[in-house]
Amino acid sequence: MFIRQLIYRSTATQPLADEEMQELIVQSRVRNAARAITSFLYCAGQHYLHVLEGEHQAVEQLHTRLRQDARHANLVTLMDETGTKRLFPSLSMGSSDLTSAALARLAGYLDPKHRSALLPNSCDSQEVIMDLLHEFVAEHSPPIRPCPEG
Repeated sequence: MFIRQLIYRSTATQPLADEEMQELIVQSRVRNAARAITSFLYCAGQHYLHVLEGEHQAVEQLHTRLRQDARHANLVTLMDETGTKRLFPSLSMGSSDLTSAALARLAGYLDPKHRSALLPNSCDSQEVIMDLLHEFVAEHSPPIRPCPEG
């Protein structure tokens, strides 16, 4: 089965309080689970990098809605590919905080302009990106935020 994998970066128009972020994550988990979407949100202050995975049309509908969301701006798609294996198969919405420098570095690795220079043409970019994202979280971030109680 093929899935769409889309990664974008954006900037919040206003800072979100911890409670607001937790509420956003809870709502996203419910919505994403209903649409068989898995996702992961990397946060560094007001800067975000978001991984979306699922059926092509479901990801397209979510991406369209996110582009219209006034809570963030400067949305730039870094990757939009078809894959066979989810990067975050068990997370309807995972999240983790990163430092601003770490998030900028990760976004740079995923930028198509840089990726083509870093990866040989024969390389399975999906596998490399999966490894990169998982290693990056393990090295540069605290544990994944738990699901809030309630």
